[in-house]
Amino acid sequence: MCQHALVLAPTDSDDESVVGEECHIVSGAAGGPRFDPNFPKDDVDSFGNLLLLCRIHHKQVDDQTVAFTASILRDIKVKHEVWVHETLENKPREAPKVAPVKRTRFKSEIPAQLPMVTSGKALLDLALGCFGQYPYFGDDLTDEEMDLVGGFIEAVQDWGDVLDGSEVVEIMRAGKAIDAMIVDLAEHGFLVFAAVERQRLEGGVGPSQMICLLHLSVARGSDRSVVVKEDGNEMNRG
Repeated sequence: MCQHALVLAPTDSDDESVVGEECHIVSGAAGGPRFDPNFPKDDVDSFGNLLLLCRIHHKQVDDQTVAFTASILRDIKVKHEVWVHETLENKPREAPKVAPVKRTRFKSEIPAQLPMVTSGKALLDLALGCFGQYPYFGDDLTDEEMDLVGGFIEAVQDWGDVLDGSEVVEIMRAGKAIDAMIVDLAEHGFLVFAAVERQRLEGGVGPSQMICLLHLSVARGSDRSVVVKEDGNEMNRG
């Protein structure tokens, strides 16, 4: 991410020194950064699930998992591999510095209120193609409610990652499953709200690009943050 040397040259008496740190894109530990219970355990320590980062960026990506989702880290890795091929293998070692990867938010793109979503298809239409999400939920949930709300938020994120580019029938089945989860949430007094925010991803190798992140809120219908607009549609202040 910062293009600093993470393997230092050997001396006359010693081998190379690896000063970079291994970072798991998907953690193998429950509750770890970007943990996914559906991720194959045998692939946790595979090359495809690892990044070599400096200590600062390793700490950052594991602390800021909303900003640095598994999809974004994989994109960063692919860009770096292209940069290595184009600059280190085909050009002199004195390659130009590459700007650090960063995301830029725009005030006009940040949703002030989130419209209510009542169908799985509508929610999938928003989630597909998103690089990550901003989840919102109450801090007064019971253990049963945490399982219900947390499971729903994780399922939407997983489907958004896995289904992008999938066959239409698979997307339709996922939409139906999300429909059932939204109904279950409503029966427990919860409503679902969502909107997409566009951000700019720049730095690294290649031109900057616009990416989308999903704002997803699950709130009690009795929550004061839920308001009814003049057209009768419920909104969440986020």
